[in-house]
Amino acid sequence: DGVNLLNDMDEDGVDNIIYLGYYYTKNALLPLKDLKQAVDYGNTILANACKNSTANCTFVDPRSSISNSDIIFDGIHPASSGSRKLADLIWPHLQPLL
Repeated sequence: DGVNLLNDMDEDGVDNIIYLGYYYTKNALLPLKDLKQAVDYGNTILANACKNSTANCTFVDPRSSISNSDIIFDGIHPASSGSRKLADLIWPHLQPLL
């Protein structure tokens, strides 16, 4: 499905795609004890979709950049520091396209 989505975007005239993967969540208010395996699997699927599509697609993997302090109390969403790190990961791929 991911490859089909990217191929459809390519056919619709989207020139460049930057696909941001997932980072590891942290334990907080929700029962997120062991989503590491799901995050790893999801990122593998997304990276492969990018690689196997006809689109000019770049996969950005944030797992090694985001720490627990970069995630707000809900255990999922980035804090300001996390948002900045995500933007800093995307920018080197986006800036040459502007």
